[in-house]
Amino acid sequence: MGFFLGILNMLAFIIILGVGLATIVFVPILLYVIPYYFWLANQQSRGRLKGREKHSLVKHLKYATKLYACWLTGKKPTD
Repeated sequence: MGFFLGILNMLAFIIILGVGLATIVFVPILLYVIPYYFWLANQQSRGRLKGREKHSLVKHLKYATKLYACWLTGKKPTD
């Protein structure tokens, strides 16, 4: 009986740890990408950047980084 309680305790710990790590990783990523998605939707409503809606999250993170760098340096984004 004690063995099964130990296994259940370890399983609960692993699940809680996984949820915690997922929260720590994915919440900042979403907060980083949300302004980029708003900017992208604005550009697409104006008829620009039509091909960017089918990219993966990693590509969107790359484009968001380029856009934020351009915003901070005052340059115009080229790609």
